[in-house]
Amino acid sequence: MEETFLRRSVVRQEQVYRVALGVSDALVFLWLHLSDLAPLPKYLCVLIPFFLSLGGIERGDLRTKLTIAGLGATLAADFFFVVLLPPRPVAAMSCFLAVQTLYRLRSNDREDIGAVARRMGVFHGGLLIACLFALAHRKEAILLLLAVGYAALLLSNVAFSFGRKEGLSWRIGMILFLLCDLFIGVSVLLESPLFSPKGSLTASLAAKRIAWVCYPLSQCLLALDAIEGARMRECAPERLSARA
Repeated sequence: MEETFLRRSVVRQEQVYRVALGVSDALVFLWLHLSDLAPLPKYLCVLIPFFLSLGGIERGDLRTKLTIAGLGATLAADFFFVVLLPPRPVAAMSCFLAVQTLYRLRSNDREDIGAVARRMGVFHGGLLIACLFALAHRKEAILLLLAVGYAALLLSNVAFSFGRKEGLSWRIGMILFLLCDLFIGVSVLLESPLFSPKGSLTASLAAKRIAWVCYPLSQCLLALDAIEGARMRECAPERLSARA
């Protein structure tokens, strides 16, 4: 009986987090698009999911904690990219690279996390050497190298999101994360000299708006996955027995 009560208490707590996350993110989402993508609502779209996901940091397992750490690194990336003027693209991209590294560690389906961490170490070591070489010869290539490394990890994380351990919230969140970056890329391309400014600026703004539809939703779903992960661990029979 006491275990049932505890289970219901944990589920109710998760439902409160879900409602708070959904309502607050929806309000900020409306503010964002009514304000022509102003910086403050942009940042709040990332801050709110991270803040609400912190409820699972003590109760969650390693996967949940890595998700929350990834949301925190996303918050840092957007501080450099959205809040600071002028933006710091290299710092922002470095943080986004950390985000996808954390998510790759989280998504190890059949492998030991130590083996994944070693491969990530080799990957980042090679990337660091390439960036140091670029620093000595062509500094502008550093951002491109970071972007390529980030894209490789993001694509692998989207592929791993279809693993058997992953829930629907995580899978859709990662797909939306990828779509956001694709539309940001389209927006940057449309603003380049390759296209006539007559119609490309309108199309670029439309691409940015679509990106900022995908991005807040992705962060909301990834935070929801962390909340769900904490609830599932807390409702495990051995945990309930220990608390009863």
